Amino acid sequence: MNNIDNRDYFRLSDKVDAQYKLISPDQVASGTTEQHFSNAAELSVFKKLYALDMENQEILRGLDSQNHLLGNFLTNISHRVDLISQKVILNDYWDANALSPNISEGGSSFKNHQYLAYDTKIALKLIFTEAMLDIFCYAQSRNCQKEENSDLYRTGVAFIDPNPIDRTIIAGHILRQQLHRAELEKDNEASEAP
Repeated sequence: MNNIDNRDYFRLSDKVDAQYKLISPDQVASGTTEQHFSNAAELSVFKKLYALDMENQEILRGLDSQNHLLGNFLTNISHRVDLISQKVILNDYWDANALSPNISEGGSSFKNHQYLAYDTKIALKLIFTEAMLDIFCYAQSRNCQKEENSDLYRTGVAFIDPNPIDRTIIAGHILRQQLHRAELEKDNEASEAP
């Protein structure tokens, strides 16, 4: 296991909505990725909610140790807000025809109908519905191959200098998915044991 590159180990296939726009190389240096997507300002609300939730987790732990009922009540309210946010994302922003990418900390791969030549620059939007978060970043094509018996291409892209918050979001998402899968495997093994 020591010979496995962490970037390979943390690559997951998951329900993440991905959309991209072709851009010119000079746009990478001259602007923000959000400018390429019409609903970026609306989606930024979810990142603000995430930041508030991270701050509130420590406060909730302290409150729970002092007053368990109050801690439980506030945790339930937090879960309600999460469920409402997930519903909003699924209804308003989730695209059933999304690219459904594989994702790692360094990049992503997805199937699409368009050939992207090596080093093609794109503005990429990723929406993580479970965490109710979005990421806008620049990426560049590293490979693009036609799928057998299909009109789709498998495209691999590398992120171009994602900001530290987005790196944290991706790493946290990957870790949550790995823990969830490990729990499922453990449950399956326990149910198969005599």
